[in-house]
Amino acid sequence: MVFPDFKQQIKSEETKLSPELLKFFEEAEKVVLVSFGTVKKPRNETMAEIFKAIGLMPRYKFLLSMSQHDLNYFTQDVIDLLKPLNNYLL
Repeated sequence: MVFPDFKQQIKSEETKLSPELLKFFEEAEKVVLVSFGTVKKPRNETMAEIFKAIGLMPRYKFLLSMSQHDLNYFTQDVIDLLKPLNNYLL
């Protein structure tokens, strides 16, 4: 975990990774972070291409910086592209 250089108050429990995330990192040879800003959401076509690419790279693990709620923004056919994959974490 990388923390900013400026002084801030961080509680020790906030620096610990969840068991799910720890397991994800332990099983990964290589990890790719996929993250988007908060101002504009990607189009369905863009996410479909990203999800297809994730499926083509099973040796990599992908950490998708989005919640299940964010995922529901996309059409069902785009969401369905992730269902058979096991190399990502939301």
